[in-house]
Amino acid sequence: MSKEIVIALISLGGVALSVIISFLTSLRLTRTELEKLRSEIKKTYADQLLSKRLETYPSLYYLTSIFSKKYNMVLLITQTWRNYVLS
Repeated sequence: MSKEIVIALISLGGVALSVIISFLTSLRLTRTELEKLRSEIKKTYADQLLSKRLETYPSLYYLTSIFSKKYNMVLLITQTWRNYVLS
């Protein structure tokens, strides 16, 4: 082989290696940025979900409290009725 061909092949190898390294680096950076974006989206979603829950919980507590009081009243009446009938 002539000297020019060897120099050209070495140069081609250097350029190919540079392209491969550049591609792998950009691929890694893209994955990192994508993970950051996903993490930020999850955090935003969790924050919004928490704020909606905190807005809704007082009314849900009120409704479940009413339900619980009525359920306990029904149990009390039922037990009283059974005691009365069985006595």
